[in-house]
Amino acid sequence: MTALVPPRYGRESLSEVLPSLFAAMGASLPDVAAPSISLPAAFRACVLLVDGLGHELLAGAAESDAPFLRSLLPTGRVLDAGFPTSTPISLCSLGTGRTPGEHGIVGFTMHVPPVPHVLECLAWTGYGSRVDLAAVLPPETLQPCEPPFAAAAQHGISSTVVSLAAHVGSGLTRAAFRGATFDAIRSFDDLDRRLELIVDRLEGSERALVYTYDARLDAAAHVDGVGSASWRAALRKSDAAAAAIADRLAPGTLLIVTGDHGALNVPSEERVDLADRADLAEGVEWLSGDPRSRHVHAAAGRAQAVLERWRVGLGESWEVLSRDAAVEAGLFGPFVRDEVRRRIGDVVAIALAQGGLFDRTRFPWELRLAGFHGALTPAEIKVPLLVYEA
Repeated sequence: MTALVPPRYGRESLSEVLPSLFAAMGASLPDVAAPSISLPAAFRACVLLVDGLGHELLAGAAESDAPFLRSLLPTGRVLDAGFPTSTPISLCSLGTGRTPGEHGIVGFTMHVPPVPHVLECLAWTGYGSRVDLAAVLPPETLQPCEPPFAAAAQHGISSTVVSLAAHVGSGLTRAAFRGATFDAIRSFDDLDRRLELIVDRLEGSERALVYTYDARLDAAAHVDGVGSASWRAALRKSDAAAAAIADRLAPGTLLIVTGDHGALNVPSEERVDLADRADLAEGVEWLSGDPRSRHVHAAAGRAQAVLERWRVGLGESWEVLSRDAAVEAGLFGPFVRDEVRRRIGDVVAIALAQGGLFDRTRFPWELRLAGFHGALTPAEIKVPLLVYEA
C-alpha cells in the first residue's frame, strides 16, 4: 500500500464545489457529491477558474502581482484537486461533481484500449498526431456522468460557460460542461467582452451561475517556468480580471475563484528520458499521463516485470504502483468504474520530488517545457477556494 495521501474526495476537493454552490443557491441535486463546503447563500454566482492557480503559488506570490486574490486568502479555504493534478481531470471533477474514478478522465493524456492512440484530453485529439478522436472516443461515452447543469435548471438556475470560442463544442467542454449554455470570447485578454457576457447572464435570470476560465497562468508556467517574468505578468492579468469581475457584480452576488492545480519547475538534472533508459523502456507499449504522473501500459504478459524494473530504476524519489495498488489507495476516488480501470496504467509512476519522466522518441515537445504538474505534492494538489460577496 502506498504512503501517498489521496485527495480529500467527498470533503474538500474540486468535486464538491458546484454541488455546494448549487446548494447555497437553493438547489439540492441528486447524483453528485454532497454539498460539504459551506458557502454564503446567494441567487447569483460567478465561478472563475484560473488554470494553474495553486494555493502555494498564490500565497507565495508578491503582493503587487496579485493584490485582489491575495486579499481573499485570509477568509478562503484550501481544496485538493483530483488525481492526477491536471486540467482535464480537474475540469471534469468540477463540472460533474464526481471523482476521476467515476467520470473516467484519469490523465492529461490517456490510452483507452483498444483504441490505438494516446488521447490528449484538452484537444480530444491524438497526442502529437492531432487526429480527431471525438468520433472514436465520444466525450459523452468516455465521460458518461451528466453534469448537474440540466438538473439545476429544473430548480430555476441558469448555467453559462464563458470561455474561448475554440472551446465551444470541444471534446473537453462536452465532457465537463454539457448542459450549460456557452458564450464565447475571442481571447483571454478580451476582458471587456468577458465582463459584458458575465453581467448579462447573471442579471438575465433570477438565479444564475456563470463559469469562466483563464489559462494564461498555466501557459506561462509551462513555457517559461513558475516565477518567471511571464508567469508574474500572467498572474497580474488574472488578478486584474478577477478584480474587474468583482467590481461589476450586483449586490448579493458571489464570486468564487479557484484553480485546477498548481505547478513546479522540473530542472534538467531531475529529468528521466526513457530514450536513454533501456531498463525503463523495455516492455512499455503505451505511455500516457503527465511527466510527473505517468501511466505505463505494458506489453502483454510484461506488467509485473515493468513494475519491478521501474521501482528499482527510479528509486526513492518516485512512487511506483501497480494499477490495483493505485486504485486501492484511493488516488482516483473511493470508487473506480470497471471501464475506467483499463485507462489506468499497469504501472503508475508518481513523482515525490521535482522529477519528470519523458520520452523524446514519443513526446519530444514535452522536454522543451519548464513547469509541470500532475503529482500529489502540495505545490500541485492544493488549490485555493476564494469567496467574494458583492
